[in-house]
Amino acid sequence: MFDRLVLVPLVLWTAYPVVWLLSPEGPGTIGSPVEAMLFAIPDLAAKVGFGFLAASSLRTIEKNGDAGAFAPRQVATS
Repeated sequence: MFDRLVLVPLVLWTAYPVVWLLSPEGPGTIGSPVEAMLFAIPDLAAKVGFGFLAASSLRTIEKNGDAGAFAPRQVATS
């Protein structure tokens, strides 16, 4: 479950350098409007997608009764 929470943003974030390399700052393969659109798509997918994935993971944890594992721990003081 947590592997997906790490993997999804990691995969989507790899799009940013690719878009930048194709943009006018690089060889200029794509124009500025296309660059803006191609930056917006992974940005939206990463943020909204991660939110839905995190909420789904929380529901699964609560359904399985494992939510206590994420409760704050009591730290022993000496």
